[in-house]
Amino acid sequence: MKVLFIYNPVSGHRNIKRKVKYVTKHLAPYYDRFDVVASLSTNHFRQTIYQASSRYDLLLISGGDGTINMTINIIARLEHRPVLGFIPLGTINDAVKNFGNPTRFKKAVNLIKDSYVKDVDIIKVNNRYVSYVSCCGAFSDIPYSTSVRAKKLFGKLSYYFKAIPRFFKKQEVHGYIIANDKRKMFRSNFLLILNGSMMGGFKINKGAPNDDGYVDILFTNPGIFNSVFKYFFRKKSITRIRAKSGSIMVNSNVTWDFDGEVGSKGRLNFEVLPKHLSILTIKED
Repeated sequence: MKVLFIYNPVSGHRNIKRKVKYVTKHLAPYYDRFDVVASLSTNHFRQTIYQASSRYDLLLISGGDGTINMTINIIARLEHRPVLGFIPLGTINDAVKNFGNPTRFKKAVNLIKDSYVKDVDIIKVNNRYVSYVSCCGAFSDIPYSTSVRAKKLFGKLSYYFKAIPRFFKKQEVHGYIIANDKRKMFRSNFLLILNGSMMGGFKINKGAPNDDGYVDILFTNPGIFNSVFKYFFRKKSITRIRAKSGSIMVNSNVTWDFDGEVGSKGRLNFEVLPKHLSILTIKED
């Protein structure tokens, strides 16, 4: 098997070189070919992934949710899609958590040796792709508006620090959802399309699979603190719509979050692509 391991040398982890050596030492002997590439820029990363897709059987991606999202937006468009493995070095690592993979570095490396290939769903949103979430409203911009410096200093706490002022600044989105041949009006502080169970480091949609051809659209009515605590303590107040595809119309100035990255504005068309991505994950019992 031919493997390419690509990593970001300025990922924010001080020990990135030592981690690369660890990965190479523990994984290279298991494969016929094991190449390592340091990503020099966003464009270099994209070009490397695109070119490697036809040359390698497995791509090992080291980074956070944004890096995984970038990878998926290249791989999803290709006819030949290699298997993807993940060595998480992000702040929250929701993507790998939704895949059911460990977020600790050494466990993630060991998983690559002992894992199996699973086909999972992804979501096409307008002309882009996401692995686990698209959301809008209060709190949705926190992943991409939090500074790199804050993430380096405080890790995931930087997100929570940024969230606190949002509790007291009312924000609403409104519009309608078309799914399952029905139209549903909504007003909410926060709305999300979730492929899996994890969001923001929390399990807010327990038991939701990411390989059944459906996503969950979740929202609550407006409330105090922008309704954030309803997702944890008043789950019966959450409206949940399961769908394979649909459209969501929102006020035109609303910006969507795509896997923690800034997305498009206004109307969102979504479609589940069943078992479109092959990943390495923990073998199910």
